[in-house]
Amino acid sequence: MEKIISSLVVFKELYDKRKDIYDVLCNFILKIINDEQLYVFTGSEITQKLKSHFGFIIPEAIVKTALKRLRMKLEKGKYIVDRNNIKHAADDTASALTSIKNNIHTILLNLYEYIEIITKKAIKNSDKESIKDELYKFLLDNSTSKYYTKYISAYLLFEKNKELLGSLNIMRQGLILYSGFNYEDINSLGSWKNKLTIYIDTEIIFHMGGYNGSIYKSYFDDFYKFVKEINSKAKNRYITLKYFNETNDEIERFFIRASSIIDGKSSINPRNTAMVTITKGCKNTSDLLEKKADLFTLLLNNQIELDDYDYYKTEESYKHNILSNELLEELSNELGYDIYHDSKLLNYINYRRNYKEFENFSNVNYIFLTGNADIIRLAWHKRIKNERKVPLATTLDWITNKFWFKLQKGFGQEVTPLNVDIIIKSKITLSSIINDSIDKKYVEMHKEVSEGKLNEQFAKGRLMHLKLSSKKPEDIQTDNIDEVITFLNEDSLDKYIVEQESIAAKSIENEEKNKKLQLLLDSNKSELTNVTSGLIKQTRETISAKEQTKIFLNNAYGKIRKSIRLKMRAVSFCIFFLYVAIMGGIYYIIINISDYQITRVGLFLSIISISMPLLLSIRFRRKIQDGYFMKRIRDYIKRHEEKKNNFSSEMLLQVDNEIKILTEELKELEMKL
Repeated sequence: MEKIISSLVVFKELYDKRKDIYDVLCNFILKIINDEQLYVFTGSEITQKLKSHFGFIIPEAIVKTALKRLRMKLEKGKYIVDRNNIKHAADDTASALTSIKNNIHTILLNLYEYIEIITKKAIKNSDKESIKDELYKFLLDNSTSKYYTKYISAYLLFEKNKELLGSLNIMRQGLILYSGFNYEDINSLGSWKNKLTIYIDTEIIFHMGGYNGSIYKSYFDDFYKFVKEINSKAKNRYITLKYFNETNDEIERFFIRASSIIDGKSSINPRNTAMVTITKGCKNTSDLLEKKADLFTLLLNNQIELDDYDYYKTEESYKHNILSNELLEELSNELGYDIYHDSKLLNYINYRRNYKEFENFSNVNYIFLTGNADIIRLAWHKRIKNERKVPLATTLDWITNKFWFKLQKGFGQEVTPLNVDIIIKSKITLSSIINDSIDKKYVEMHKEVSEGKLNEQFAKGRLMHLKLSSKKPEDIQTDNIDEVITFLNEDSLDKYIVEQESIAAKSIENEEKNKKLQLLLDSNKSELTNVTSGLIKQTRETISAKEQTKIFLNNAYGKIRKSIRLKMRAVSFCIFFLYVAIMGGIYYIIINISDYQITRVGLFLSIISISMPLLLSIRFRRKIQDGYFMKRIRDYIKRHEEKKNNFSSEMLLQVDNEIKILTEELKELEMKL
């Protein structure tokens, strides 16, 4: 894979100079001819050598077109080499390859060092090979999350060398070019002329609405920008966006679950970013209905239509399912879930394509655009998608890059797809790993509650901890990378559970010991000193346990306090500016009703001098903060924030009060010694 990564960087750099795919390909062919001292070869031979030398898998027809550019003599199916001017072009390519290989070597060394620092242990040579393999797959968008993926993503966010990161972004730009001519006729670039219906799923719709965060919304905006550009150049739309009835039903079920959460009948899985976003600020079902109406209005405004096609109107529809019952069962076992629903959506696309496979993306007419990783794994499975064929379903990254290549957009700040940025990819990957971990813990927690193994108080504490740990891609920054890695490595929820269970166990144990000590004290006063010492020890342990609980609750309440302060500051500023506006109005009235300038000014200054203390107290929140009005506002904000974060300050007060009581008891016991 190192070959293909190095080659993609050179591919992009040569493309920047020549702006022509064939000219770029010619440079790689010339390097092969020079390195192997070729004098005669066939088209299939040079196609195979492009794969073995550089990792490129390129259609032979494209290779032959490039060979024509080199004006090589063709005799009986073999190309005859004219070696004039070949060495110079080959040397340029060789120099560029050497430079990127050096950069990759430096990145790997830095990555090994970073992992050793984080894990606090040396990396074995066998592990270095695994890390290298995972890095290459990560860069090529050809991997699922594995053990070292979190470290790779974190390192790329931590790396400060812009030259190294720049070379990786160049490689990813080269990947767009390489992937483009594998799925597109490069002789018809520059415009889009074919009809295409793109079916989008629930996650893509939520990306569009911004429910999954700003980065995912930007991904959708990149895609939709190309759709609008293509349609703007046609009398009738070339590209139509639709969604299946199954997607519509899924959205309806989503809002039903949201309503249940608003009514307090169920809790939010913190991993579900869209649900957190949609329910935020909703006090009742009517608020939720407004957001639902806004979503469907957004679909309507963006000309995204509900599909009304009847896929089972004839028996023919059933005869060409992409999966037999046997294969359905086999792939369900392999992928670890029942794939029936997902395969049904892929069948719809297969049916609309008339059961044909295509090599050129612009010819497919129908495709499913999804943010569901399970559907992507299924659609790209070798039992469903043949090599070099356009898949039945794909991602925003893939389809956006194909539009970019087809329209020959070039690379620049305004036109380069956001998914090229290795920093953005790293943030999305880490966010996904964190939220997958949270999802597993949430499911486990619900199971324990339903089985009676976990009480409500502990469940609320765990849920609050999970909510605080959840991260959108944009939430992950350089300054909180260590916190993210610590969460993933130490599994802070498990640590929290152990701490809470330990505190509970100690409390029970201490209560039993205290009872026994008290009985011993009553029965044998001569052992009073020893008993008192034991009580002191147990009381101190109990206080220590309570202090740990208090620290955890204070940490959780920290963000709530910050939010309350910000909102109180906003209220104070509003009152301040309202006062200024009123004073301005009074001044205007005084000027207009009086004929004597001195009297006007004097009257105004009198009002200002009388009210100035009130103005300053409001602005700086010195005295009025203790007043009834501001206290009522603060209490309302406090109750709202605590409810939103599933937190009760009474728990904190209760623990604090228990510590005070235990401290007084400890003093009394110490006085008896």
